[in-house]
Amino acid sequence: MTNSETTTQPYTGIDDLTLSLSDGVLSMTLNRPDSLNSLTALMLETIAAALERAATAAFQWFEGLMKASRSLERSPFRCAVARESVFFDEEIRHLDYRKYRILFTVKGKTVIVLRVRHGSRDYLRSEDEIG
Repeated sequence: MTNSETTTQPYTGIDDLTLSLSDGVLSMTLNRPDSLNSLTALMLETIAAALERAATAAFQWFEGLMKASRSLERSPFRCAVARESVFFDEEIRHLDYRKYRILFTVKGKTVIVLRVRHGSRDYLRSEDEIG
């Protein structure tokens, strides 16, 4: 398995078990209908290893998100005005991080992160209770 956000690579070492990590989601499929999908020791070990890799991938994603957010301290105005800005009284900007958008506003010398949203989601509107 890989920790890439865009790659799905199933684990194929056990015929009765398929694991894949895609876009930060670990999926597991058991295919042992004759034993009511009971788990073997090897399957448990494989699942534990996959969970560990998924946790590592999640930690790396979070660390990257924090690094991207911290970069706003230096020059927040390098980021474009977000399309959501038309729905609010204050200017909202965004920074892309992988498939996500960090929505923020700047007040004086302070950057306030409002939301981190998946890029496929609809625009954020004032009725979504920002803040």
